[in-house]
Amino acid sequence: MRAIRIRVEYGDIRLEVEGKSPEEALKALHMALSQKLPQIRVAAKLVYRPDVAELADQLAGLVAILPQGPRLESAIKATAEEAIQLALLAAYVGEQVGELSKPTLSVRELSVATGKVEKTIRNVLPSLVKAGLIERAGKEYRITLLGAKAASESLMPRLKEAEHVRT
Repeated sequence: MRAIRIRVEYGDIRLEVEGKSPEEALKALHMALSQKLPQIRVAAKLVYRPDVAELADQLAGLVAILPQGPRLESAIKATAEEAIQLALLAAYVGEQVGELSKPTLSVRELSVATGKVEKTIRNVLPSLVKAGLIERAGKEYRITLLGAKAASESLMPRLKEAEHVRT
């Protein structure tokens, strides 16, 4: 099996790590840097960096990432706000793993991804932007770090629990 190798040189510090996947290699790099540079360890405790592999695991069963874009699973009972967050998080994850070409979705794409009508999507978007959970990117929208954190820590566990109770 092929491995991904990352080599970093900074002054006298030289690090080389490898992993079976990009996520594993990046985690190894982060751990190595944290051991070498104490200030990075401190920053890592304060700065939220989404773990794409973990987000993908959390999205499994809630959203499918198709070549045409994300699609909420039909059994998921989510409000329009929740559905938009899930779709945009899936677009981010899909782009990060190379399955989608962009981390943003248009109103039309959000409608298709969520199964909600475009008017509903347009009515809900401003409140999500105001809350800092998503942001406008030209004529499209993307999840923010705050939105990704909220979805990971609260939204997805709640939806999965509700789905588990129904089955």
